[in-house]
Order: sequence, then C-alpha cells, then structure tokens
Amino acid sequence: RLTPGLRASLSLAHTDAKYDSNFPQGNISRGETIDGTPDIQGNIGLQYDFRISRHPMFARADVTYVGHMAAKSTDFLLQAQPYPVGEYATTSARVGADVMERLRLEAFIDNAFNRYGVTRELDNAGSTVPTVFTIRPRTFGLMLNYDF
Repeated sequence: RLTPGLRASLSLAHTDAKYDSNFPQGNISRGETIDGTPDIQGNIGLQYDFRISRHPMFARADVTYVGHMAAKSTDFLLQAQPYPVGEYATTSARVGADVMERLRLEAFIDNAFNRYGVTRELDNAGSTVPTVFTIRPRTFGLMLNYDF
C-alpha cells in the first residue's frame, strides 16, 4: 500500500526453460529452449480503492510485458518468420463497485491500445502462408459477480 487507498503491485519473472532430454520424433534436442516460453515477463499495476456513499469502489490499471519467445527452428525451414514471437506489452484497466452486499459490477478494457502480439507461428513446411497465433485484440466488457 502506498497510501490507505492506493496500492501498487509489481512482478517480474525470468524463465530459462530447456528440454532435459532428447525427443527425436519431435526433432527436439536436450538443452534446446522450449518454444513458446517467454524469457522475461512482468506486470505493474496500480489500484485505487474508495467509497461513494456506502458503496466500496475501485479503479485499477495494469501494464503487462511479455519478452522474446523461442520459436523452433524446424517450424521455419523454407521461409522467414513474418513476425517476432513475443516482445509485446498490453495495458488494461477496470473499474468496479459493490452494488449490494454480495453483488459487484465491473467494467473493463483489456489490451486498451490494441497492441499486436504473436505467441506462435508455424510455416507448415513452407507449403502455405505461415499460421500466426496472436494475443486477443482490444476487448471491452462488463462483469457482474455475485457471491453465494
């Protein structure tokens, strides 16, 4: 807590994921980096808690970073990768209020700046245009939570 109503969160992770044995059927060698695993990930967030009348409310913003992800070299034998895998940051925000004793309403936006991020690519042995797996685009929503 930075003040009675303001709190901050911070996380940072480093992953050095490597295969510990050979798997010839998948063309995987011991010590090779596991594809799709970001080397660095992090998040920073701020949340402000307050009241309007008798209703507890909050406003929150987060920035999340995903670092470079290894791509298997066997996925791209015949053509270059069209996009870097990983290396993206997204911003999200939400506001919420306890409407009644056990009922909470929240509005949110994820990936607020509509960043483009790639989590995996496959080239299908060069026979087609590469398949690109991406993060979710900007998303708005409402959530209604009820505690039983």
